[in-house]
Amino acid sequence: MATSGLLAACGGGGGGGGSDEDYVRAVCESSSKLEGVLAIAIGAALSGGGDGAEEVFAEALEEWVDEIDDANPPADAADAHNRMVDGLNELIDALKSGDTNLEDSLDNIDIDAEPPEEVQERLAAVAADTLACNDVSFFD
Repeated sequence: MATSGLLAACGGGGGGGGSDEDYVRAVCESSSKLEGVLAIAIGAALSGGGDGAEEVFAEALEEWVDEIDDANPPADAADAHNRMVDGLNELIDALKSGDTNLEDSLDNIDIDAEPPEEVQERLAAVAADTLACNDVSFFD
């Protein structure tokens, strides 16, 4: 799962315009929810999936996407954010409808939502100075 630009692309659900600092902090603070989602997915995958595994993962992922969507990205990261949120919501819908299974979804979660390189570098510099981003690699 690519997380480098993945989360740098998330936030606000629209046009953006937020500050780098507020956006980076919001994304990093969501990391505990993302870790929980990944733990659910890994646990379900290791147990062979099974009835309801996709639904459990989809619901956990949906909670995280809803949370990260409340972040307000800088304007130059908003397009990437919208692609990310849309792609993750499509994945959630596919998991809930049975159009994909847990194993396939984990293999194909790399959504093309990278912000421009200079934006990614700028956000990474902010993350390096943000306490909430300690031990979080979203912006690396």
